[in-house]
Amino acid sequence: MENKVSYGLKNVHYARYEVKDGLVTFQTPIPLPGAVELTNEPRGDLIEFYA
Repeated sequence: MENKVSYGLKNVHYARYEVKDGLVTFQTPIPLPGAVELTNEPRGDLIEFYA
């Protein structure tokens, strides 16, 4: 079994942004047609701890 996490996507958009004097301003969102799924592979170290 693969160790992946998959997310279903719907109505995906992206927007460019600008930071000026600590204020974030977004431009008009742009649709990204055809995006239906996002899959990520986990990265990092396994750290075991006891509480």
